[in-house]
Order: sequence, then C-alpha cells, then structure tokens
Amino acid sequence: MKQARRLPKREFRTTKEQVGRSWWNGYGWATLIFLYFVITTTWFPSWLMGQQSVATAPGWVSDLIGSGAWFVPLAVGLFGMRWLQKTERI
Repeated sequence: MKQARRLPKREFRTTKEQVGRSWWNGYGWATLIFLYFVITTTWFPSWLMGQQSVATAPGWVSDLIGSGAWFVPLAVGLFGMRWLQKTERI
C-alpha cells in the first residue's frame, strides 16, 4: 500500500501593519468599500441621469454620460482596491 504524499505546510505570514488590526477595523474597511461602490455605481449615475441637462440631451449623449458615470468610478474602485491590497493596507 502506497503512503499518501505529504504536502508542505503552508506558512501564514503577517506584516507589522497587520498585527495591530482588529475585526472591527476589518468591518470598517468592508463597510467603506461597500458604501463607495453603492454610492458611486448606483446612486450617482441615477442622480446624474435625472438632471435636466442630461435628460434633455440627445440619446447617444445621455447614454455616453451614463456609461461614463458608471464605468469611471467602478474602474477607480477596482484599481484602488488592488493598490490597497498591494501596499498591504487592506
């Protein structure tokens, strides 16, 4: 009977910055990230599309403004989260 191969133990390393973090700090970051995405990708584009100047613009202009108002904050948020992760802030 063959013995099962043992996998090497995985080491979990913590940086100096992560040692002082608490669960409440993690919940705070999660709440801020959630609120950022909710406000910038749902509320803001909806509010912007309801403005008089955007609502009376031609259809393609209104669509372009709405798409930009949704995509730009989404891209900023995703790249920002990646940067925060790389710099070990979250």
